[in-house]
Amino acid sequence: MLLIIPLVLVVTAVLFLVILKLKDQPAAVSPGFEPPSVLSRSAVPLPADTIAFDSDRTGNFELFTMNPDGTHVTALTHDPTYD
Repeated sequence: MLLIIPLVLVVTAVLFLVILKLKDQPAAVSPGFEPPSVLSRSAVPLPADTIAFDSDRTGNFELFTMNPDGTHVTALTHDPTYD
């Protein structure tokens, strides 16, 4: 019985790492995508207490910001192209 518990823990940890690796795949980039050569001069730094992230929660990858506690999620982009 004492040998089964560490074995179960090891198997669980390995399965967790395998699942994590399978989900850690980069997003597909549209053919012909070219990153901008220069950033817009109108870009404004985010406040220190704001998190920026990319999500496909709308069905298309868009850029969002939110507070560290997960509130006030705001979409920064609304377009069909890859962001």
